[in-house]
Amino acid sequence: MSSAPPPLDSEGDRLWHEVETVFADPARHDRFVHHCGASGTLPAAARRYRDWLVAHPDEGDDQAAADRVVASKMIQRITFLALQPLAQAARPVRKRFGRGTLALVVLLAALVGAALGAFSGAFSGSARPSGGAGSSR
Repeated sequence: MSSAPPPLDSEGDRLWHEVETVFADPARHDRFVHHCGASGTLPAAARRYRDWLVAHPDEGDDQAAADRVVASKMIQRITFLALQPLAQAARPVRKRFGRGTLALVVLLAALVGAALGAFSGAFSGSARPSGGAGSSR
């Protein structure tokens, strides 16, 4: 069974209070979420926004509706940020050279070696002196 996520620290509480004071100010939301990401309290931040949505049902005016959209978007943003470490861990690590590359390099080396051997044999046979002390003529 997992433990409960850590609660907001005092700075997180202070920043949340600033968010609630002027909910329409995006900079306040950014500071709050950034602090929570740095302090490892993103789940607590999402809970604050969810609780805010419950406490502020659709009141019918345009500002209340806009504030509810902001709160929902902030929950989505926090969820995205909280999932990033999992996404990084799940991404497969690509090897620079795999077995296929190694096999290709070995095959090319063998072909080059065989070609050099064939050429050196052909040239070494024609480079023998004709006649001389060791010749059978």
